Amino acid sequence: MTDDQFNLILKKLDAIQQKLDIHTGTQPEDWLDNSDIIRLLKISKNTAAAWREKGILPFTKIGKKIYYQKTEIRHLLKRHRL
Repeated sequence: MTDDQFNLILKKLDAIQQKLDIHTGTQPEDWLDNSDIIRLLKISKNTAAAWREKGILPFTKIGKKIYYQKTEIRHLLKRHRL
């Protein structure tokens, strides 16, 4: 796959995501990036990566950027409350 083909796929995925956001009511402010999660949960990058690999921390990856839905993070915290 060439770089041009890959970039075209990314553009199409972004367009699809924008349309989904409109229909599902998901807005950009409903999402957090990796640095937000690390700061919010006071964890390291390695811990965040380990939790993603174990399926503890649900995420979406677009290109190299990782995003988390605020609602899923709230559910995660509620499920693990003692």
